[in-house]
Amino acid sequence: MSPVPVWAATGLLPVDCELLLHLLRTPAAPPADGRTEALSLAGGPWADGAGGPVPDTVRAMERYAAAADRLGLATVHFGSPLPAELDRPDVPPAVRRAVAERPGYLADRPSLVLRLGPARSAARTVMVNVRLDAAPGSAPVSFDGRRVRGPGANGGAGPAVALLAGIRAALAMAPALGERITVLVQLAAGGAGGVLGTRPLVERGYVGALNVFCAPTGLRWLPRATAASTARLRVRGEDVAADRTDGRIEAAVLLGFLAQYLARELADRPVRIGGLTAGPLPGVAAGGGELLLELPYGDAAAGRAAERTVEAAVAGGLARFRTDFADLPGLARTAGECARITAVEWLQRGLPVLDSRHPALERLLTRAGLARWPGEEPAFDSDAIWTAGLPDTLTVLFGPGTAVPATGDAGESVDLDRLDEFADAVARLLTAFAASTTSTSTASTTDG
Repeated sequence: MSPVPVWAATGLLPVDCELLLHLLRTPAAPPADGRTEALSLAGGPWADGAGGPVPDTVRAMERYAAAADRLGLATVHFGSPLPAELDRPDVPPAVRRAVAERPGYLADRPSLVLRLGPARSAARTVMVNVRLDAAPGSAPVSFDGRRVRGPGANGGAGPAVALLAGIRAALAMAPALGERITVLVQLAAGGAGGVLGTRPLVERGYVGALNVFCAPTGLRWLPRATAASTARLRVRGEDVAADRTDGRIEAAVLLGFLAQYLARELADRPVRIGGLTAGPLPGVAAGGGELLLELPYGDAAAGRAAERTVEAAVAGGLARFRTDFADLPGLARTAGECARITAVEWLQRGLPVLDSRHPALERLLTRAGLARWPGEEPAFDSDAIWTAGLPDTLTVLFGPGTAVPATGDAGESVDLDRLDEFADAVARLLTAFAASTTSTSTASTTDG
């Protein structure tokens, strides 16, 4: 086996910084998920015609593809999933509704696949997955020559641009890189557990033996990823005048009680409780409302067990509410009917988790000088879950920055030095993978 070439980091060039700032300033459609789409459909800041920034993901991806083309990466896919690909139980109902009711929804969330070299078997292919979307309402974009700030600087556009710098450096060290291996770059539409972007791309065959998902891991590779189920507790009722106190449904009181009850009952479980909404209009006592629960899990069995635990805890909370509030004026009807008017709806459930293993490729990462994520530290969620079960592959999360911003840091940001280090790591990884392959290659006849 050929030795891994020594490569000295040259850092991002001014043209890279220009591209990064352009991407950060181009509004992309926010990550799609059940809660975001429910708010958007109700008239939130990203709803059609709501007056917020107009998503221009297509323009951002075209600019990125043009920069990649100068390095020899060809565009092999650029488009949105077909509606039929989203007619599945693991797609949140609110996302399916958005697809059906909002013209242009899918067009605003395309995915892009770029390729260096011809299409080859997965055994001789490295795939890197990055995202350009960002949450609305993030801090403004700025760059002081050392630190870049803006939505996606740490986990989106920042590593995406540094990835191109790393490929450029690898090509400078090994000009025939594309004759030895194939490099795929996925710019996937995000959110909803990857069902709009990563999952369709993986199912179309845009994967490699080594799959790297850019994530804020502090430049340590993590071969695990969790998933999460999302539940909505919905109280059904009617809206009545606020000055009427006889027999109305008090959704806010019921849901507020359930939020506190569940926080106590599920205190030993990683359940996130939030999104309580009721009474959207002044002068109206809401007869309905909802509460959102998110249940992260590290294996499928634990996820199913958590769902049963939550459903049992909700039933217990309703029974307690019925007992505690039955005799209170104005709450008797709510207490008496709480079980009938409250439902647990699963916005998303049954997602796979990732626990990837491939001893030979793990040793390759070590030879490339990449540090492993400590086994005792917990994993986190990622679209990488859709590569779970792929045979003879290794999938890792790897990228600059950390999931938690530094104390006192306003908004998402990343030091340029960290992006330089990520580009360095990408170059070492690609040249190490190429060195591990044979000197001959046979291109396939398809792009998938």
